[in-house]
Amino acid sequence: MILYGLNKIIANVFDNMRITTDHILEAERYANEMNLWFPSKLFYRIVDDLDGYMPVKIQAIADGNWIPRGTPFCQIRNTVVGFGECVTWWEAMLMHAWFPSACATEAFHMRKYLDSKKLSANRFHSFGFRGHRSLEDAYWAGTAWNLFLPGTDDLHTKKYTTAYISSIPALAHKVVEQFDNELECYLRAIDQTAIHGKKYVSLVIDTFDTDNFIENYAEKISNYAASKGITPVFRPDSGDKLNQVVSILRKCDKWNPIFIIGDEMNFEKAKEYDRFLEAQNIQLQNMNYGIGGGFYSHLTRETLGWAMKTAYSNGKNRMKFSENKQSIPGKVKVVKDHQGQVSVFPENMNTQGYLLMYVNVYYHNKDPAAHCCITDMWSTIQNRALGYLNVGELQKEIILSNQIQDEIDCIRENMV
Repeated sequence: MILYGLNKIIANVFDNMRITTDHILEAERYANEMNLWFPSKLFYRIVDDLDGYMPVKIQAIADGNWIPRGTPFCQIRNTVVGFGECVTWWEAMLMHAWFPSACATEAFHMRKYLDSKKLSANRFHSFGFRGHRSLEDAYWAGTAWNLFLPGTDDLHTKKYTTAYISSIPALAHKVVEQFDNELECYLRAIDQTAIHGKKYVSLVIDTFDTDNFIENYAEKISNYAASKGITPVFRPDSGDKLNQVVSILRKCDKWNPIFIIGDEMNFEKAKEYDRFLEAQNIQLQNMNYGIGGGFYSHLTRETLGWAMKTAYSNGKNRMKFSENKQSIPGKVKVVKDHQGQVSVFPENMNTQGYLLMYVNVYYHNKDPAAHCCITDMWSTIQNRALGYLNVGELQKEIILSNQIQDEIDCIRENMV
């Protein structure tokens, strides 16, 4: 996967959520209403002894990195004796970073596909905002898209990123319906596009009758747009969209028309449509896709297999052996060699010559001067992620050092 969002979520949870007495009283009340017991004493100690900050150290691989399967990309431990329970209290909140990471990984594969076809990165365009489940999803999905794909209608992401993103003027059905004459609306849209110095305008073709549009309007629109120096982007939005594309191409071939399809679109369907177009000898660069909630609606925590497991407890290495869920024991470090291969070693091993991948994202103990929370700028994350586009064969599995493998074998033998 492309790791994304974890560092920011760590900062939001641990650096911005300073615990107070009011928080503890609130948690007690809700726990009582659920017939549960809340460990208030632990959290009163955090307020009294640690100024409300969790006494933990969190190491993580920096966002924007490609992470092979099986990598312990985050490691958390308590920094004050007696607060080991604090390590797992925030597990569920940290796990929420699966969503931005899954979105970033999907966008990465979409961009790799476009690059493999030598097609513009703008060919996939985000129609996502109205399909998002929440504003938080809109933030994570939109900024993950921006890591690799510049075409988007998501104006809100400009506030949070330094990405170069762009869009074009576009008609909506409700605009077309304000005109008594449908053709008049299309011609006016072309005029306004020219007046404002733009070169493209997207035109929905199915507000009333798609067949009528193709038969009576498509040629007139193409001819008029050409006279104004404007390229119309026809948008089939219902029915047999691919055959509608073929029909417009036959009527308007001399104008080399461009299209965008957005209805129920996702990455897999885009590739399916591309195979159809290639079979029809239609140039792929003339087709664009608007992708809304289909960008991530199929993604779940299981897509990337995120899990948090105990690796060290009561002075001993621990691990899980269940099929397909084996974890890595002990306190470790993740390193990268000169060929870019990622491996995991015991924390106390000498790995001179390797690049250490863990960053101390968050640290707090009884010494206020030691407190730190470090996250990268979004532009740094994007530049790191874009670097993986030029890597030929990406590493699929983490490499276990001999010392880690020996420890796994030892633990397994002692369990029999």
